Amino acid sequence: MYDLTNLITTIASSSATLAAIIGGFIASRLIALNAERAELTVRIHEIDEEMVFRKSEVAEARKELIEDDAVDFILYHIEELIDGKPIDVVYSAAERPGISKEELLPFWNRALELIPSLRELIRVTKIFEIPSGFAERLSDYEYEICKEAISVWESRSNRQATRFPYNIGMDLDRTLFRVSRDANYWHQKKKEDINVHMAHLEWLRLRKKQLEGRQEALRKPRGVVDGLIVFLVAVVVGIIIPLMNIPVVLEDYADMVVTKRLYIGLFSVVLIVVFSYFIGLARWKDVK
Repeated sequence: MYDLTNLITTIASSSATLAAIIGGFIASRLIALNAERAELTVRIHEIDEEMVFRKSEVAEARKELIEDDAVDFILYHIEELIDGKPIDVVYSAAERPGISKEELLPFWNRALELIPSLRELIRVTKIFEIPSGFAERLSDYEYEICKEAISVWESRSNRQATRFPYNIGMDLDRTLFRVSRDANYWHQKKKEDINVHMAHLEWLRLRKKQLEGRQEALRKPRGVVDGLIVFLVAVVVGIIIPLMNIPVVLEDYADMVVTKRLYIGLFSVVLIVVFSYFIGLARWKDVK
């Protein structure tokens, strides 16, 4: 009688140890992957929020710059505005305007709408001031334009009353661009803020692309699927099959040798698969 039960039990125990090693490795790997995936998702969401914030800051700064340039243009051409000239005529005659006609058009048209109402109010009140009820409906830039228009009307009225000749120099001095040190500093500071935000946006886009690439790589993590296959082989071949056949007691010597070699071969398969898996991980190189 040849009893192979102890041999098969030993093979099953050894296979179980290898399976436990593989299982522990895969479990720790999956836990780390899930934690990294969650961290990447949070980080990408934070980047999206920061990009939205910086885009809104850029849009607001550009809006303020356009409004400031529009007011400068209108104040410089306040005489043409009062005379009701269309933007096409005024813009084409301007020298190197700092704002496009498309950007200027809504501001010019809005200012043209205000002039008749303001002129009528001054005619009725006989006072060169913006009425309080009218001023409450004006935005900051509209109020500034109305003040300049009233100044021009008052100047014209004084010249007519005193019969002074039209003094071009006085009007040009009054309607020159607002080029004070504070205005220039504010304008330059806004442009610098836009450049800073745009630089951050470019960096955020690059960082988001990198994180999304990492996130995509984690969708099919290398070695995890192979590890699960190795774990399955170790359990089925090294544990389940041997345990299903115990006890094994044979009477014929030749049958004992064949059976013994069969189970040792099965255990060898488990060893080869496990070591091949780890060797494959050790030889892995980054793809460039």
